[in-house]
Amino acid sequence: MRQIFSHRSNRDGSYDSICTVCLVAIATASAESGLARHERNHACDPIRLYQLSEYPRLPGLANSVLSAKQ
Repeated sequence: MRQIFSHRSNRDGSYDSICTVCLVAIATASAESGLARHERNHACDPIRLYQLSEYPRLPGLANSVLSAKQ
């Protein structure tokens, strides 16, 4: 499964990494470069992926989750 992460900067200067497949914030770091280790070690929870595919909150979310499984 291919994972893509989105980075968000916070008011305190830290950065969050969010998995765009399972929509979970996986890490917060003081420097954006500190997120890479967490991203390499992240594995989406299969139950979370199932829940997203069954109960999409956004239009097209179920299709993007299902296509990411392939």
